[in-house]
Amino acid sequence: MIVGVGASAGGLAAFQELLEGLPAPTGMALVFVQHFKSATGNPLRALLGRHTPLAVVEARDGMPLAEDHLYLAPPGTLVTVRNAVLTVETAWEPAALRRTIDTFLCSLADDQGPRAVGVLLSGNAGDGLRGLEAIKARGGIALVQAERTARFAALPRRAILAGLADRILPPREIARELVKLRARRKASPRPPAGREPATGAEPWEQQEALRRILDRVRSVSRVDFSAYKPSTLRRRIQRRMALYRVERLADYARRLEEDPAEAEALGRDLVINVTRFFRDPEVFETLRTEIFPRILAGKSPDAPLRIWVPGCSTGEEVYSLAIAALETLEQHGAQIPLQLFGTDISDVAIGQARAGIYPEPIAGELSPDRLRRFFVKHGTGYRVAKAIRELCVFARHNVFNDPPFFNLDLISCRNVLIYFGPDLQRKVLPLFHFALNERGFLVLGNSESIGAFAELFVLTHKRHKIYQKKSAPPRLTLDRPPRADDGELLGQAARAEGVPSGFDPLREADRVLLDRYSPPGVVVNSDLTILQFRGRTDHFLQPAPGGASFHLLRMAREGLMIPLHVAIHEAGESGCPVRKKDVLFQGYDETCRVTLEVVPIAGPASLERFFLVLFQEFHPAGASPAGWEAPGELVRPPAGPAERDEIARLREELAATREYLRSVIESQEALTEELRSANEELQSTNEELETAKEELQSSNEELTTFNEELQARNEELARANDDLTNLLRGTDLAVVILDQELRLRRFTPSAEQLFGLAASDLGRPIDELGARLALPGLLPLVQSALTGPGTQEVGVRAGNGRWYKLKAYPYRTLDDKIEGAVLALWTLEGPQPALPQGPPEAPPAEAGRESPVLLVSGGEFRVRTANGGFYRLAGLAPEAVEGRPLFALADGRWDLPPLRAALEGLVSGKSACQNLIFEHDVAGVGRCRVKLDGRLGNGTEGEPVVLITLEALDVAPVR
Repeated sequence: MIVGVGASAGGLAAFQELLEGLPAPTGMALVFVQHFKSATGNPLRALLGRHTPLAVVEARDGMPLAEDHLYLAPPGTLVTVRNAVLTVETAWEPAALRRTIDTFLCSLADDQGPRAVGVLLSGNAGDGLRGLEAIKARGGIALVQAERTARFAALPRRAILAGLADRILPPREIARELVKLRARRKASPRPPAGREPATGAEPWEQQEALRRILDRVRSVSRVDFSAYKPSTLRRRIQRRMALYRVERLADYARRLEEDPAEAEALGRDLVINVTRFFRDPEVFETLRTEIFPRILAGKSPDAPLRIWVPGCSTGEEVYSLAIAALETLEQHGAQIPLQLFGTDISDVAIGQARAGIYPEPIAGELSPDRLRRFFVKHGTGYRVAKAIRELCVFARHNVFNDPPFFNLDLISCRNVLIYFGPDLQRKVLPLFHFALNERGFLVLGNSESIGAFAELFVLTHKRHKIYQKKSAPPRLTLDRPPRADDGELLGQAARAEGVPSGFDPLREADRVLLDRYSPPGVVVNSDLTILQFRGRTDHFLQPAPGGASFHLLRMAREGLMIPLHVAIHEAGESGCPVRKKDVLFQGYDETCRVTLEVVPIAGPASLERFFLVLFQEFHPAGASPAGWEAPGELVRPPAGPAERDEIARLREELAATREYLRSVIESQEALTEELRSANEELQSTNEELETAKEELQSSNEELTTFNEELQARNEELARANDDLTNLLRGTDLAVVILDQELRLRRFTPSAEQLFGLAASDLGRPIDELGARLALPGLLPLVQSALTGPGTQEVGVRAGNGRWYKLKAYPYRTLDDKIEGAVLALWTLEGPQPALPQGPPEAPPAEAGRESPVLLVSGGEFRVRTANGGFYRLAGLAPEAVEGRPLFALADGRWDLPPLRAALEGLVSGKSACQNLIFEHDVAGVGRCRVKLDGRLGNGTEGEPVVLITLEALDVAPVR
């Protein structure tokens, strides 16, 4: 069993859960396809190998599928399957146009048919919906992840709303469902081609169970599917039986009778909704460039162009025809109104068609210009523009029960008749003929034809199966259910008095004149089908035994068939009237003579010709009417007139027979040549279809692998993040990471405890965190780390009273770009520095809370900023410090030769400025020893700055 699994965002975790629920061995081949956005590496093999005992391999071109294997699509490729062998091709289309999941699932549907199994997991994109639709159309099984368990529920939700899901389950339940499906198929092997699958019952029991099933479906869906093709019914019913693991038709019929919801689900399955925008683009191009212009040529400006699409599904084809027709009108500058009708028996499909909202993947089905002109962005998808929607009318309509539309110029019924049985086709095609205008067109699917209705339609485009209506008598068989008021209506008609409704005295007078004074005759088309009887023709024509037919030669009496055929052939070749005199034929009970005249009739730009056949000078063979003369080539001898007359008649009949045989031979040769040409064209078409199929499979493959890399990278990142988090959690190191705007990006648990941070603080600037990050000289230190060449280290005392080593260094990316700063704090080992002893109001006791820090420029050593510790140490106010030279502060008390020399050496790069100890007057205490460290950096405009950190080594007065 081959299982195709598609996923997008969040699908990797769901697929891992699915794999964990699969036992070993599985008896399946799983192909995992994802919607990727890039193609650099494929780490999935290692990621998924941890969750399954299956052999995880990367798909390669020509690789046959094997049981208990998991195949992964390589990056930048499209993967398809044919005859259980993988095809891997490089994807050339842009990433936005690739439909990777759709491509694989569609190929799986084509290759496996009703045995295909498709699974859609978490995701945001719409890739996979078309593929799941194809699997359901072929009778396969479609499983979808439940929305509540999906990390991204958009993709499962779309599949569920579109009615594509046979089962809606969590990933582990999907795994169990796959195991059950595999077990059932193993117990019920695939039947030989052409044979019915065994159901454990006699044929008559199967027929009775099938009748019960269809009766139940008809009662809940109001649609009779009994005339559908048996193969379609069997495939759809078996698919539902497989979902419930039911072996016998009778058991499934009993389930339907007990479960109305399952009867509705089967009814939805029997309505096959497979469509897309501009399906078979060449057909729409032919309509736009050839068919629509021919329709417009015979239209008056006020007559609308009317189009009907029976079986329209969700409306894509209706909107496509509307767009193509509008483009034709714009090209020809026509102002003809447009009316389009889309009908279907599915209420759900009609509702979606009316809304005109479609998922994002339709962008790959439309040209950028059409997408821009005729669609508007709607959420994650697109909606048909209002101007187009207003042209289209959608309604629920049963094409073989409800009355048809009329006065139509075009009917597009593609890939609908293939599901109808012969009885339905014989009913629907005459209905289409009746609904079309004169010279209207019918478009069928590539696998469909008009069958036995060649007298109703003429083929105008062989490749695209476009037919044009012929002028032929209608063959409608409308089965309208009896109405309760029918008897009353008939009674009213019987009691009606006066002139009957619809009576036309002028038309009745024409009929009397034709019957009495004009020769009898018939109007036939090029197929010799009688379109109209004029006058009494029963002397010359009679119904032939067998099936009812209006064919002229079949109805002709004995002796008239060959002369009629020859005369019509000559008239068709020459385009002039042809007259055959003295034709003998067998009348009611005697031999008669008649003169035949065939008049060709051709309308303007007509694709077929018509003929008026007249029967003149009719009389018995033994009588000569007044004015009648024998043919000029016959000379009556003085003796034996009857014999000579018979000889002349036989000679004429022989010549006519030879002419007829010659025409038959020519016709057969032309038919043979046409069949040979059609066969060659069919072979060419098949080759083109195969090529197109392969191109489609390869063109839709690439997107599968792109999103997978992102998911894999996320998985690796999550693991690395977990490792890093656990590593930092086990240490006492407090780390705070800031971005370029000094916003809190990340912090470790130790930093969280030390500064009282919370997750809500992420993204906030450090200056908004208040006292929680009030470390001495923090802001200048961080700015220096952002702009400076290296690491900055200072000792600080935190709010808990402990001393820490604060290290600030740039946050560098792999590209060696600075995108923030990192602050690391760790506890200083050894005894903590002693706090100054003195009265509570003494300034030194307050100064011990914060190390003095100031930032000076590298030229004139002007103070740019300082902290409270420095103000308390120097006994100065901020306005007396900031902006003034350091050596001029406090009347020159800071102008110490060692300090000046150390700072100038630091700026010039000649020496460092570390651990410089000097004596200084501490405000309110006296003269003390002070330790000074200087760090050189760059300011915001690139100028040199010096960060000075001071530390009072002792606060006892120096004697």
